[in-house]
Parts: sequence; structure tokens; C-alpha cells
Amino acid sequence: MRMTMKTKIAAMLVAVGTMCATGCSKKSTPANESAGAPSAAAAQNKPGGPGGAGQLKTATVEIRQISLKREYIGEVAPAYSVEARGTASGWLANLKVDIGSRVAAGQELCRIDNEELKAQAEQARAGIAAAEFALARAEAALEQVGNEAARAESLYSKGYISQRELESAQSTRKQHKASVDAARAQLDQATAQLKTAQSRLNDTAIRAPFSGVVAERYLDNGAYVSPSSAILRLIDDSEAKVVINAVEEDVPWIKIGAEAEVTVDAWPGRSFSAKVKRVSPSIDRNSRTAAIEIILPNKSGDLRTGMTARVRLTVAHKEQALTLPAGALKSDAGATYVMLKTAGEPERREVQTGIKTSESVEILSGLSEGDVVVVAGTSAGGRGNR
Repeated sequence: MRMTMKTKIAAMLVAVGTMCATGCSKKSTPANESAGAPSAAAAQNKPGGPGGAGQLKTATVEIRQISLKREYIGEVAPAYSVEARGTASGWLANLKVDIGSRVAAGQELCRIDNEELKAQAEQARAGIAAAEFALARAEAALEQVGNEAARAESLYSKGYISQRELESAQSTRKQHKASVDAARAQLDQATAQLKTAQSRLNDTAIRAPFSGVVAERYLDNGAYVSPSSAILRLIDDSEAKVVINAVEEDVPWIKIGAEAEVTVDAWPGRSFSAKVKRVSPSIDRNSRTAAIEIILPNKSGDLRTGMTARVRLTVAHKEQALTLPAGALKSDAGATYVMLKTAGEPERREVQTGIKTSESVEILSGLSEGDVVVVAGTSAGGRGNR
């Protein structure tokens, strides 16, 4: 029994010794790796250490296309809209159109019945008739005294009448000529009066200023209207517009003619090409935005006033721009810079930027095509800007 116990104790001692030897052997392994090449994780965390430069995440400055796009929400409106009004007071008559009616430019929409204007036109016509009669009578009289003056001149040349008689005949001719001139002036005045009266009468016909569609009808036949009364609202729906409010930092980039893409909830899966037509010259003090007017063709009439529109606007675009990843940019005390990879430690290089997107940034100065910059893994001990 004692031999058996001794045997067990000896076996246990041997096992413990074996475990100690194995544990000591495992602890020596990291020390051996550190003395040689570092692990990949160690190299990434020590960009300035041995082999660290090869572990930096870098990007090459290159020339390529860059576009800055923004999405805004607006509302579809007609490109042109006008309220039809008269220039005279009277009773609305002969209203020929209704909401939804298509009209052509110059088409008569309705008339304003004004008896006073009709009377003025008739009076002007009568004035012309009277002036024409007066002129004809004056011309006939002038012709008669003109013949008498000519005969008097002939007789005077032959010594048959005195100079006094000659001068009397000539004076009479001058007086009748003045009467003719006055009659002609009276006729011209009457003609002008008729033209004015007829123009005012013609204005009682309300005509479409452009081709389009009637969007609103405010009054019915028989209503009394004045020059301040809106009768109809016409819109030109061959084009549509969407007005968006661009944020202040985007406004300097938005130019007239910039391309945009418009989608509406009513037509899922469709997009409409558009362009910037107007850019407000001022920023709203409260919202810090500027109104941007987008125009798009609407020959099909699919875009209706009031539809919600989503505008994807190309705020800025360059085909050939010097670019690098946006993540490479850093800022410090108002300066923008990158860490330029060199043969030694990365070097701080200040840059001026242009178009910025979430992925890329345009470099205006400070770098050249082919330069390599550090995107990640930069140590704080890089050399200063040169």
C-alpha cells in the first residue's frame, strides 16, 4: 500500500514539471516576434515605427470628374400665369370658356357690355362725318375763289382791274385756304377721337395673352366688373416650374442653366429633365436660403399645379478636376491641410479646396496630380507645412 502511494506522488511531480516546462516555452514566443518583424496590427498602430510607412492608408491625387448634387423638395407650378381683367367697367357678357378650356393666343374669352363706350364710338363716327362734310364744302369754296383770283390776276396783267381789286381777290383765296386747313384739322381730330373710342370699345373684348388653359373662373355672365375685377386665370402649362429654397452654402455654386432632375409622387419611376432658369440675388434673412426657379418641359401636361416635386440638382460639376478622397482633409485653426506622403515622415501640406462631396474634394492649390496623401494612420509627428 505504501509503495502505491509513493508511486502516485512521483507521478504527480513529473506531471507538474512537464506543465511548467510547457508554460515557460509559450511565454517566450511573443518576445521572439517583437525582436523580429512586428505583427500587422502592431505595424498599423505604429506608423512611424519600422515598416510603418508601408502600413499607412494612402490615396493618389488624380484628375477626374466631380459633381456636387443636392436634393430639394418643392411644388409644381405653371411657368406662366396671368389673371384676365378688363380695362373698362360694365356687365360681363358672352363668357365662352370654363375651367380646363384650352385657349389660343389672341382668342376672345368674353366681353364687357358698356353702353357708354358704344355711344362714344358712335359720336366719334358722327364727328368724322361732319368733319368730312365741312372739309368738302371748304374745298369747293376754295376752288371757286381760287378761280376768281386767277381770273383777277389775268385781268390785272392786262390793265382791266385795279391793284386793289386784285388784292381783294387774292385775300379771299387765302381766307378760304385757311378754312380748308381748319376743316382738315377738324377731320384729323375727329379721326383720333374715333380711334380712341374704338380702342376702348375693343378693349371690352378680353383676349388670351398666350396659348394655355383656363385654371380658374371667378365670375359668371351678368356680373358687373371693373378694371380691378379678375375674371379668369390662365396658365401656360407647356412648361412647368418648381421653386426651391437652396441653403446659403449651395447658392454660390448654382448657376443659370445648371441641370436638374425632377420626380413627382404622382408618377413613380419617372424623372423629368429640368434646368435652372432664375437664381435669387438675395438670401432670406430668416431661413438663410435663396429661391431657385427650375423650369422643365411639360408638353404632355402630366405635371399638374400643386404636385409635390423632388428636385435633384447638380449644384456644381467639373469634368477635369484635381481630386482626392474627402477623408484625407484635415483642419486646424482655420487652415485646411493634408498629410503628404514622403520618403520620411508624412509632411503637412495646406491646400485650397473647391467642390466638396461626401466622398471627394476638389483641390485648387497645394497639390499636384500624382501626389500621394495619407488618408489614415497619420502620426502627430509629421513635418510642418513647407
